[in-house]
Amino acid sequence: MKIVLAIDSFKGSLSSSQAEEAAASGLKDILGNECPEFVFIPMADGGEGLLDSLKRSFNAETVSVRVFNPLMEEIEAEYATAPSRKNAAVKCALIEMARCSGLTLIDESRRNPWITTTYGLGQMIAHALEQGCREFIVGIGGSATNDAGTGMLQALGYKFYEGGRLIEEPMCGGKLACVTSIDASGRHPLLDEASFTIACDVKNPFYGPNGAAFVYAPQKGANLAMVKELDAGLRSFASVAGVKDGEGAGAAGGLGGGFATFLSAELRSGAEIVLEESGFYREVQECAIVVTGEGKIDAQTSNGKLPQCVLRAAHSYGKPVLALGGKIEKGAGEAFELALQITPEGMPLSTAMKSDIARDNIMNAIVSNASAIRSVLECR
Repeated sequence: MKIVLAIDSFKGSLSSSQAEEAAASGLKDILGNECPEFVFIPMADGGEGLLDSLKRSFNAETVSVRVFNPLMEEIEAEYATAPSRKNAAVKCALIEMARCSGLTLIDESRRNPWITTTYGLGQMIAHALEQGCREFIVGIGGSATNDAGTGMLQALGYKFYEGGRLIEEPMCGGKLACVTSIDASGRHPLLDEASFTIACDVKNPFYGPNGAAFVYAPQKGANLAMVKELDAGLRSFASVAGVKDGEGAGAAGGLGGGFATFLSAELRSGAEIVLEESGFYREVQECAIVVTGEGKIDAQTSNGKLPQCVLRAAHSYGKPVLALGGKIEKGAGEAFELALQITPEGMPLSTAMKSDIARDNIMNAIVSNASAIRSVLECR
């Protein structure tokens, strides 16, 4: 019997691999002598964990590079390279934007999307281009920025003007409204040979009530007044640049729109990219059950988040799915054959988030629901 484990990280608590190991331990306890074969497929969407997941899938090599963080402080960051699966003569760069321009790189007291920049991401892309990479898979979740990717573009040779003045300081959210023209003549020449696939897990437009600033800037340190100004800046920049708006353009503070407009990037679900590249579709065909999950299964889960993508893929092969969630909101687990909330009622979140507690909670939830899990397996 084969069991495929494709679980997202329980953010702030367990990595994808740790959650899968805990689930496997619980399943071993209840299945005993049946000795299931476990296939571990560490999962991620467009944010935290994407690089580790893709590195494992591609058997990629890690590359270290000095770049600027969102506040233009020099840091050591990593990306990875591997032969392209589309053209073996081409190198593919695997990049997790949060490693160089992410929110977790800045202390909470210093977070400010008015001044943060994606410049470091542009430096990382330039480095990869010069290492021979021509295909890019870039996860853009977890950003600290609201600059529409202008900092990245600046590092790649684009020039932004306010009237006749060249904006020489790093581009950021607060400068978008100043831009009156853009000069692409000095952009990195190797960009002409490169293709970009962008992994993102949100569908927000570039600006407006559901856009980058109003939905996500408060998480990055913006108050309401700043949110309104950031949104106005995005609107102004969209007009000047002819931004390709649509689903995902507002991802990562407008970075999705910047990639699509200036680098002809394809925006895709990060979860779907990981499923394709990890061999999930091959493994699921011969398995008895798929186990997925994330920290919270709620109404957002059905809007394309990772467990929903796993569910849809597994069901396309007629395979049942067990979902594990730190918390499961009422009705949110109904699409799964079985959905288990791992956190006992009444346990404080601060306790449940501790790694050892979360690990035990996963194992205990599986053991406590042994009969229900066996019933799902018997009905497959």
